[in-house]
Amino acid sequence: ELIPGLPFDVALHCLVRVPHTSHPQMQRVCREWESLIASPDFYALRKKCATTRSAIVVAQAHKSPKSPEEQQPPKGALPPFGLSLYYPSSRSWERIPPIPELGDHGGIPLFSGIAAVESKLFIVGGWNPSSFQAMRSVFVFDFSRGAWSRGSDMPGAARSFFACCAVGDDSIFVAGGHDESKNALRSCDRYLVREDRWEAMPDMTQERDESRGIAIDRSSQRLGPKFGVVSGYGSDSQGEFSRSAEFLDPATGKWSRAEDL
Repeated sequence: ELIPGLPFDVALHCLVRVPHTSHPQMQRVCREWESLIASPDFYALRKKCATTRSAIVVAQAHKSPKSPEEQQPPKGALPPFGLSLYYPSSRSWERIPPIPELGDHGGIPLFSGIAAVESKLFIVGGWNPSSFQAMRSVFVFDFSRGAWSRGSDMPGAARSFFACCAVGDDSIFVAGGHDESKNALRSCDRYLVREDRWEAMPDMTQERDESRGIAIDRSSQRLGPKFGVVSGYGSDSQGEFSRSAEFLDPATGKWSRAEDL
C-alpha cells in the first residue's frame, strides 16, 4: 500500500498532487515512494493530471553568500553563474543549487548548453569556471530528487559555443561550435536521455560556430520533431554569421537547408 488504508489508485492520485519541491522529502518516507517518484510514469501521470508547474530557467550571475567586502570578484575575474527558476503561475523565483563538482568556483560551467527533458534539466559542456578549459561533461538536475548527478560525457574532443536543444521527450542534440584549436565544426551528436548514451548523427553541410539550436514541433502534421541549427560561421569566416539554417529529421537522419533567413 502506498498509503495505509487507501486503495492504490486513490493513494497515487494523492501523491501526484504534492508539489515537486516536497518530492525529495517524500522519497525518504519509504523505498516504494522513492521508486515511484523517481519513475518516468509518475511524472507522466502528474502531467496528465495537470499538477506539474511550468517554469522559465535563467542562467545569471549570482552574488556570493560571503560578506559584502568579499562579494566582489577580483579584477578581471568573472562572477559565479548559476540557475534560477521563475514560475509564471505564482510569479515567484527560486534558485537551483550549484553543481557540487564545481566547488566554490561557480554554480554551472560557463557558456554551457541547457536543455530540459521531462522532470530533468541538463547542463551540457561549457567551460570550467576555474580553469576556463572546455568540458565534455553532462550534469543532470533531477527536480524530483532536488539533486545533481552526472550523465555520460559528450563524445570526441570538447567543443565550445555549439548549438544545443532538447528535441522530443528523450533526445538532446548538439551540433557545430569549435574545437580546442578554434576549428569550426559541422559534426552533430544525439544524447538519448533514458539510455544515458550518445550516438553520432550525420554531419551538417557546413561548419557552424556560435550557431543556435531550435526544436521544430510537427505534431500537427502527425510527424516527429526536427532539430534546427541556425546561422553560425566557418573557420575561414570568423564572425561572418550565415543567414542559412539546417534541419535534421531524426527519423531519416537527413538534413535540409533554408536560405536567406
